Amino acid sequence: MAKGRKLANYSKPSNESETEESKTKRAKAAESIKLTKNKKPKLVVSFGLKLENNFNFKNLNKEDLKIFQQFLDDSTELSYDEMENRYSRKNDSDDTYKINNSKFQIYHYGKDRSTFRLHGILADGLFHVIRIDSKHKVHKN
Repeated sequence: MAKGRKLANYSKPSNESETEESKTKRAKAAESIKLTKNKKPKLVVSFGLKLENNFNFKNLNKEDLKIFQQFLDDSTELSYDEMENRYSRKNDSDDTYKINNSKFQIYHYGKDRSTFRLHGILADGLFHVIRIDSKHKVHKN
């Protein structure tokens, strides 16, 4: 951005005589419209947790990265339900991830007949990736 340039303001110009009550009602109406348009929340992928050793970016070759990118491209706009229906794989009930004193089930997502898998937990409305399993080494059965 050029020095001194300001971002454009696309919101309705402020009306100084508008009351706080009408501003609140307008904000609630706008939020309601947003929620109505987006009935199916998207599954958001997070890399906020440390990836397990041997299942991280260091171990991916060029072909693995292409498959991973294609997987992300194909799943970016999907809702949680669509992601589950298309890419969910069988989970191992003993495969859990511990944060503080809580255990979280680890979920597996894969595409088509590819050996590529993402393993992660569902928490705070996000899918937190903990393993990038490009060769399907974990829970192959």
